[in-house]
Amino acid sequence: MKKICYNTLLYMLLILNAYFVNSQTKEDDVKNFIKEFYTNYSIEYSKSTIWPEFLSELDSLCQIYCTNRFQSEFRELCAKGTDHDIFTGDFGMDPEDIQTINIEGDTLFPNRYLLTYTTKISSPASKYELIEEKIILYIAIKNENGYYKIDDIELK
Repeated sequence: MKKICYNTLLYMLLILNAYFVNSQTKEDDVKNFIKEFYTNYSIEYSKSTIWPEFLSELDSLCQIYCTNRFQSEFRELCAKGTDHDIFTGDFGMDPEDIQTINIEGDTLFPNRYLLTYTTKISSPASKYELIEEKIILYIAIKNENGYYKIDDIELK
C-alpha cells in the first residue's frame, strides 16, 4: 500500500514539474517573441527617415507579428493619415534602447506583458537637451493559428 501511495505521489510530482517547466518555457517563448518584434522595429525605426517608408516597413512587421485585428487597427490609423505610432505610444525606439528592455508577465491579466525600456527624448526645458525617459507598454498576446501574435499595445 505504501508503495502505491509513493508511486502515485511521485507520478503527481512529475506531472506538476512538467507543467511548470512547460509553463516557464511558454513564458520565455512569448518574451523572446516580443523582444524579437521590438528589435526588428528599432532597426526599421533607425533606418527610416521618411514616415511613409517607415509605415510600409511597419506594415510588413505587423503582418508577421500582429493579429488580424491589430493589423486592421494599424491600417485604419495609416489610412487616416495620422503619424501616431501605436507600437511605442509615439516614443519610438532606437537600437540602443533594446539594451534597456525588460519584459515581465502581467500578474493581473493572463496573456498580457509589461514591457519597459528607456529612450532619450527632448527635455521640456530645452529642445536641444536630451533626457532619459522610462517607457512602459502593456502588450496583449494572442495565439492565432498556432503562432504568438501581438493583439494590443497600450502605453501606461
